[in-house]
Amino acid sequence: MAYGVILNVENMAALIIGGGSVATRKAGSLLREGARVRVLAPACTRELQALEGIYGEGLDFIWDEYRIEYLKEADLVIAATSDPILNGKIHEDCRERRIWCNNVSDGQASDFSNMSSVERSGLFFFASSKGGSPGQTGELLKELVEALDEERLIGLETYAKIRRRIREEVDSPKDRSKMLKELSETATAGLNHRFSVALEGEDHDHKGR
Repeated sequence: MAYGVILNVENMAALIIGGGSVATRKAGSLLREGARVRVLAPACTRELQALEGIYGEGLDFIWDEYRIEYLKEADLVIAATSDPILNGKIHEDCRERRIWCNNVSDGQASDFSNMSSVERSGLFFFASSKGGSPGQTGELLKELVEALDEERLIGLETYAKIRRRIREEVDSPKDRSKMLKELSETATAGLNHRFSVALEGEDHDHKGR
């Protein structure tokens, strides 16, 4: 079973155990989202070590083999060694300490796994095979997103902006709830346009005061 979420990892302490290509990819993704990453491995790829020059104190290394004491203070762990048995043990150690762990050797035996993602027109699309075939899932997602109608994507982006402005600018809970309900019940470009015009009119009114 799986429960889809978007995790805010900013300032979280992420421990990546392993220094190969998977660890390199995971480290880059976490660092871009603001996590504090520590890599535990006897050696690592040049690409992974080069990330230190980009992210500075956001990335540090422990040149050692896995020991359970290294789990201390970690908010989440990526078990990315080349040994599936060791990755499984790391996951078990994390479960005992209630630390989220991604076992890259077995997506079914992980507390979380990464989803393939594609960004287009300011929107993010995600898909997952629960670790079954991540590469093929990513390619399929790209094909699906590329096939989407650009006008519809612009409409969705507009919808998101309108919804955000309603939540931020409409003070009355009753009016805000009514407007959000009306907005959510329709996917027509006409209503999006009507709300856009109304909000633009409010901007002009405020500027004129």
